Amino acid sequence: MSLKVNRIIEYEDKDLNFLMDIAEKVCEECLSDHGDTDFIIGIMITDDKSVRELNKEYRKIDKETDVLSFPMLESGPEGIIYDELDKDPDFNAVLLGDIVLSYDRILSQASEYNHNIERETAFLASHGMLHLLGFSHDDEEQEKNMRNKQESVLQNLGYIR
Repeated sequence: MSLKVNRIIEYEDKDLNFLMDIAEKVCEECLSDHGDTDFIIGIMITDDKSVRELNKEYRKIDKETDVLSFPMLESGPEGIIYDELDKDPDFNAVLLGDIVLSYDRILSQASEYNHNIERETAFLASHGMLHLLGFSHDDEEQEKNMRNKQESVLQNLGYIR
């Protein structure tokens, strides 16, 4: 399994590549039980204003949020559903979708929850990636499954509370 990541950081005055590295590593860990399939995702780190605009345009919710996920695949009870037609022919990899992280929320929530920005980035990236993989929190059982997987990923990488 390999993961190709299209990285977009919308801050010219800040070097946030270290946070992008964390997000990418977390997304790879989320894929650890997906066999030999190669995947492509996009990850963007931007500000609250841009996240709010995306949230309003695509979800019809006019407010900031910490992470947005834009899955490309349908999911069923067993997770995402894909076949050869879902592969990008140039990379021979399945297009999963995009994750958008708010740097403003990373900073404020790290402070609010009394942990560092690295851990908050890992938490939000795992949450976004699990949505791309078909996880949801629409009911208690789904939320429990998603939370358990998220905690497992974070612990495997050493991002503990």
